[in-house]
Amino acid sequence: MKKKHLLGVILFFCVVLATIIFALDRMDVISEGVALFINVSLMALYWCIASILNKDPK
Repeated sequence: MKKKHLLGVILFFCVVLATIIFALDRMDVISEGVALFINVSLMALYWCIASILNKDPK
């Protein structure tokens, strides 16, 4: 699987999870602070994976 395709798939799932977390927050299932923490953690995880995959092997 190409790196850009893999990053696109990972980003898609991060966005889907962020949307689900946002919906749970709006339905008062989880608190706003927990939703914010999870969404920021998802984006940080995506950033870490993207930086690892974009390194050029030497």
